[in-house]
Amino acid sequence: MNMHTFIGRSEARTLGMASVVSVLVRGVGTAATLGYTLLMSRTMSPADVGTVWSIWSVTFVVATMVTLNIGGAAVRDIVAARALGRDEIAAGFVVASRRLLTITAPVVCVGFLVVAYAHDPQSVHDNLYGYIAATLSIPVLGWIQTNASHAAALHRALLSQVARSLIRPLLFLSAFAIIWALSYQPSVNFTLGLYFLAVCLAAFVQFALLRRSFSFMREVQPDTSPWRQWVGAGLAVAPMLLLAEYLKSVVILFCGLALHAAEVGTVAIALSIIGFLNFGMTAVDSQFAPRISGALARRNGVRAARLQAYANVLKFLPALVAAAVLFVAAEWILGLFGAHYAAGADATAWFLLIPLSRATFGNATLVLQVGGHRGDILWTTLVGLGLMAAGAYAGGLNWGLTGAAAGCSVAYAALMALRYLSCRARTGMDTSIFGTPAALLRPIPVTEI
Repeated sequence: MNMHTFIGRSEARTLGMASVVSVLVRGVGTAATLGYTLLMSRTMSPADVGTVWSIWSVTFVVATMVTLNIGGAAVRDIVAARALGRDEIAAGFVVASRRLLTITAPVVCVGFLVVAYAHDPQSVHDNLYGYIAATLSIPVLGWIQTNASHAAALHRALLSQVARSLIRPLLFLSAFAIIWALSYQPSVNFTLGLYFLAVCLAAFVQFALLRRSFSFMREVQPDTSPWRQWVGAGLAVAPMLLLAEYLKSVVILFCGLALHAAEVGTVAIALSIIGFLNFGMTAVDSQFAPRISGALARRNGVRAARLQAYANVLKFLPALVAAAVLFVAAEWILGLFGAHYAAGADATAWFLLIPLSRATFGNATLVLQVGGHRGDILWTTLVGLGLMAAGAYAGGLNWGLTGAAAGCSVAYAALMALRYLSCRARTGMDTSIFGTPAALLRPIPVTEI
């Protein structure tokens, strides 16, 4: 089959177009986030920026807890159930997810407020309405996450991504552009209230776009009997989800353990600046992951290694150049956000270790996952999260902003190295940039073409 015939297939065209649109959506969302972060820094005090970003980060992480990450099993179980004609099981998964949310949400929301008050009672007192708005946003975020997992399993991931990736950033960008034009200084309460409205709007748009995708549920009696199995599978991959989807929030949360609010604001801005590096790597991985996974499933190890090598080249060289530019220009770029933030140049340099370590060690997580070594992913993630929390806290306590950034970033790089070594030991595949030359030069056997 020649390439023209392949491209001409409707499925290939559809998947290709969806991939392009997905990258564009993520790119616009990332750019809008950087844009409103810039406007926030110009209209709010550094302490208020830090307070807002700290609360946002916690709500994103806690939203995973409110769902018990049951959506982590959606792609496997909903797809399998529908493929076998068991729509009642697929419908039961959706129903169980929504019921679970109604049960856990009150407990998690109360727990969030209690912990927030115990950690910083003065902040809660000063920004009470903002904390209430943030608390109410937690179940809405959980709803969005759950629907997104269902959408992926029902082959409607792009529709869900449009709502998740664009609504909140574009609304914030528009609102803060108006605020900046009017020379208005928004409070923490105002910003978190706007945040609640944004996530509610995103949830409404997402549900409206996906509503027809759930029409199959009207024709069956949902079977929720395997709910314990679904929750268990979701909890097993929850730590990995935190690092894969909410890395920025996790880093802000850990750095905030030992830093003042104004310093946390600088952390958030530094991470927003390097967000394009992480976005670029995620875009490359999203394109290569299905092909690498398919090659591994067919036991075509040489082709999988070569595909991984191509992905490494596409990630490592651009990341190295971009990191060098940001390293040199960090102080000037941060200064655009305000004179206070220019002091975070050293912290930004340390944060560059995060995308660079991803580019260096490759996508070992995918290889372990396809090989059925989920236990290795779980224990390395838990160790990594512990090291990141300890590194950020100890570094922040002793050396302030730069120390927190260094401790957290070095710990993340150690996690990437640890997972890479685990992958080498379990599968024998070298996913790193160090194994790239050999993979590119190795001939592909005729039996594996």
